[in-house]
Amino acid sequence: MKVVNTKQVVGNKLKEYQQIIKTIPALMGDANGVVSVPDREGYVYVRDSIGNTLIVWNSIVQLTYNLAVKVGELDGRLQVIGIRDSYYSSIMSVVANHGSSHSYTTTGSDPVNIYSEQFMPWYAYTSSDDDFTVTIIRHVMAAGSWVASGNENIDLNAYIPVADTDALFVLITLDADGALQVTAGSAVADKGTLVVGDIPDIPSGHIPLWAVILYVGQTAITRAHVANDYVDLRFSNGASTGGGSLSYAQLENVVSFEDEAIFMDDEMVCY
Repeated sequence: MKVVNTKQVVGNKLKEYQQIIKTIPALMGDANGVVSVPDREGYVYVRDSIGNTLIVWNSIVQLTYNLAVKVGELDGRLQVIGIRDSYYSSIMSVVANHGSSHSYTTTGSDPVNIYSEQFMPWYAYTSSDDDFTVTIIRHVMAAGSWVASGNENIDLNAYIPVADTDALFVLITLDADGALQVTAGSAVADKGTLVVGDIPDIPSGHIPLWAVILYVGQTAITRAHVANDYVDLRFSNGASTGGGSLSYAQLENVVSFEDEAIFMDDEMVCY
């Protein structure tokens, strides 16, 4: 029986079909420092070794002026084949600009879904200095008057429930003068029985920002996939003009806060 060297056979077959690409050296950008061709997405200017400016397709390297590249014809068009220097070491990822592919448009092939907690203005997070101090990233905003930016800490230690009143929500709002205010909700006997309707009513004229869960035995205010003590109200459209009652379509839905439960924004539908 003849023993065949599989690796050699496959290698020889691949060589038969390998496309040989002849390349020329070039530098990214034209003589004026412009890299991207206006109104021609994906196309760039490159300069060859004798100073000619060419327009070529690029889908593999970053748009860095004077980057040394190889240009060749592939799939019927002239394009950037790769970085020319085999010893090139970039501090940036070798990925071409592709922001439009993540846009929610007819040409966006890979749109990015944005969750509310990815927006930083008026974002809340637990301070590194104290596990029960919440830091609010203030942003310029009209709240009766113009509100300046700058971070602000809110100490919630005084609102932590005591025994026999196991858990509650505190509501963080912005008043008409641009000051952050805290309103404590009614305590319930067990954290697992907290519902969205237990979030305190919005004080008159305030803008709701966050609701935070506090409970007996809590070691820190956390935000994680397995335990989240923050409820984002920034997009609830719930500004109160006089009576302060929240309008939620799922007000009576019970939200589970078991050890590995997730408090998801989709438990609340706001109008």
